[in-house]
Amino acid sequence: MNVRTVTGDVEPERLGRVDVHEHLLMTTPALPGPGEALTEVADAVAEAALVRAAGIDALVELTTPGLGRDPAGLRVVSERTGLRIVMATGVQQDAHHPPGDPLRDATLEQLADRMTADLSEGVDGVRAGMLKVGTGHWSISALERRNLEAAAEAHRRTGAPVTCHLELGTAALEVLELLTDLGVAPDRVVLAHLDRNPDPGLHLEVTSAGAYAGYDGWARPKHFPDSTLLDCLLTVAAGGGAARIVLGGDIARRSSLRSRGGLPGMDYIPRRVLPRLRAQGGEALERLLLVENPARVLAF
Repeated sequence: MNVRTVTGDVEPERLGRVDVHEHLLMTTPALPGPGEALTEVADAVAEAALVRAAGIDALVELTTPGLGRDPAGLRVVSERTGLRIVMATGVQQDAHHPPGDPLRDATLEQLADRMTADLSEGVDGVRAGMLKVGTGHWSISALERRNLEAAAEAHRRTGAPVTCHLELGTAALEVLELLTDLGVAPDRVVLAHLDRNPDPGLHLEVTSAGAYAGYDGWARPKHFPDSTLLDCLLTVAAGGGAARIVLGGDIARRSSLRSRGGLPGMDYIPRRVLPRLRAQGGEALERLLLVENPARVLAF
């Protein structure tokens, strides 16, 4: 079992400290305004260099095809910075694919075949290492269900893990139940944005079932301060869920890049979150969340 990166497969124990949710190169109609798309490889290199300098060794880039995913660009970023990058394949939630998008007309089998090819053959030799899908706010549309079914089929063929975007952390158990019914074991699932609904009881249900809780809502005080997320995380860890928590930043717009003069930057987790996590939860918990848990879920 290895972790599949854009520069080749890596043994899990060599992966290091991992940020499991970022976007280095992405464009989508869901962005808040013009000029926010992440289209420049040079910007991605500069931001990735800051992440690497802050002590992160690997990053999961969760941009899906049709939204500006750039396999060759990601390989350049990895080669120039030394940051290991895991690329995604799949289909995002409906909101990112407006009417007329050809991905809406693809059949389940076509999507599953494309995802499988991305994982096994890649694009110009750059292979994906994660399946990514998404659902809406307390909803799973017909197209989103098709995407989940296609990702489950690609998972059954390859064993690759599945990340699901949960809008504001909703429908977590419903998505997990659906994926499980489709043959995806819970310990192969990462539920992204679960912390946008900072309910430790819910998170313990998810982690007790075996799935991974994605804490990637840091630096978003208009929703919740970091203290709320950290308190929730520590409660879940103390309740037995520590081995099923992973961390990410989900930076997805140009104005958030420190390398472009923006904030909070993709290195926010190592700069701001980890010192507080270490102080309140200890170094063993930090290692579990950053090293051991990502290595376990990303390997296939």
